[in-house]
Amino acid sequence: MSFVASLFVLPVDQLPALADRAERAYDFLIATADEVDTDSFPWSGYGLVLTVTYLDEQGVDLMATPHREVAYRLSDGWGFTLLLTSEHQKHLPALDPARYPADELREYFAGMGTEMDPAAAGELARDAFSLLQTPLAALADDQVLIVHVG
Repeated sequence: MSFVASLFVLPVDQLPALADRAERAYDFLIATADEVDTDSFPWSGYGLVLTVTYLDEQGVDLMATPHREVAYRLSDGWGFTLLLTSEHQKHLPALDPARYPADELREYFAGMGTEMDPAAAGELARDAFSLLQTPLAALADDQVLIVHVG
């Protein structure tokens, strides 16, 4: 089974309505939010989850959010979900793939049980960093970037 990564930009004031519709979050977001183009990320969404986990282990906590309760409701009802706000823009320098040695990324992904060509692991991480970095950099204070894998 392959997991797909979906990203949306939503006004923060719409989060309570989204949380109320956690079981049908995708339908709500398609109708209410701006969908981020993910065509530049040809990988399984699982690779994005691994990248977020790797970043967390490096001290880049993308999972911390002032909207923790909404994030939990969405994750419980819909699957892995991150809610990134303009506060997360402080992590933009950490989303530069040049900061991480390619061999370290390859070892990390191999150690997580992926059956991926080692060279592809570095590519996946670079694409994942870019997928997160671009919309996060453009996020306004009154918006939230919703990163979903399911």
